[in-house]
Amino acid sequence: MGLSLSGVLLLLVLTITGGTVAFIGDRLGIKVGKKRLTLFGLRPKHTSILITIITGMIITLGTVTFLAAISVEVRTALFGLEELKTTLASQKEELVTKEKDLAELSSLIAKTKDELANIDSQRIAAIEELRVTDSKLSQLNKDYSLIKKQLTDASTKLDQKTLELEIAESRVDVLKEVEQRLTARIEETTKSKQYTEEFLVRLYGGYILYQTDDIIYNKVVSGTDKEIEKQIRSAIELTDSLAYEKGARSTQIGFKALKISADDLNSIMDLASFASSNKEGVFRIVSWGNTVLGEPLACFFEYFPKEKIFNKGDLLAETVVKSNLNSQEVFEEIANMLTNLNITVRKKGMIVGENGKVVDVPVKNLQLAIDNATKRGNTSKIKAIAAEDVINTEFPINCELEVEVFP
Repeated sequence: MGLSLSGVLLLLVLTITGGTVAFIGDRLGIKVGKKRLTLFGLRPKHTSILITIITGMIITLGTVTFLAAISVEVRTALFGLEELKTTLASQKEELVTKEKDLAELSSLIAKTKDELANIDSQRIAAIEELRVTDSKLSQLNKDYSLIKKQLTDASTKLDQKTLELEIAESRVDVLKEVEQRLTARIEETTKSKQYTEEFLVRLYGGYILYQTDDIIYNKVVSGTDKEIEKQIRSAIELTDSLAYEKGARSTQIGFKALKISADDLNSIMDLASFASSNKEGVFRIVSWGNTVLGEPLACFFEYFPKEKIFNKGDLLAETVVKSNLNSQEVFEEIANMLTNLNITVRKKGMIVGENGKVVDVPVKNLQLAIDNATKRGNTSKIKAIAAEDVINTEFPINCELEVEVFP
């Protein structure tokens, strides 16, 4: 701790004063001693000592008084020490309080820093959550736009379907009329068939079960020669059972209804071997001639490798419809055209359904063609167009009718 200038001066004055007191006291004591003075009845020696002491005390008191008069520090040291101690104690307590407050403040600052760090981490998490939310919101907006577009498209399609439904409902009566015409045609055909069967019964003496070149059974076969041979023999067994249930009766050993030549039976293995060289093919069992009830069903085999008969968009058949024909007459023209098409594709090896059907035309397309051919009253050409590639192993043939009206 450094000394102040006043402190140095005080120390110097005290040192000089001490030396002066010692010098004056010594000189005064010597003089008093030489004069052999007595005071208060004391011996001169003791009087000399007492005067020396009193002189030192007076000089010291005067010096201190002088110093106190000229120095605040001296006055403070002499008269304000207790107050200074009290002030120091108070300041010390205040310092302790301040240090305590400072410690609490430091703790509060540390706690505040932790809270700020936590708040900052929460802010970062909130920013990230906001970013994710913005991304989700953006995706939701895109999904909403897409769904809105789909809803608009669906609404448009619904309006279109509603319009089509109204048109369809308006054509119900027309379709009912077509149905009635078809029913009348079926009844007429049934009567014609009955007449033919009755004629054949009178001619052959029995009920005709199958006519010449009827396809008794057909199926698509594929695989190895052994697998195809098994499929052929299974088809023969099934045909034999079906013909027997219908009324045919065989005298050939091994069959209940069929009559198959030995050459055809012996050719099954060769036929299977040939068929195995193709990916797929149509196997048929065909009647040789008319089969009367109770007689054996004479039949032979046919095989046609898988083949594309027509390409999509090809002309399958066509017919010219004269002007001023009514709907029934136009329908009969279309029916005859499709019948001829049926015969043509059967010759090309097309597989047929159980009822002999090959060609399929949507009723709506059929009615539209009839309407287009009759409403103008002009001669027109009706074409059957392949709606897709025609493969002889795939049933049925899907076609669409197109009408070309001549001027």
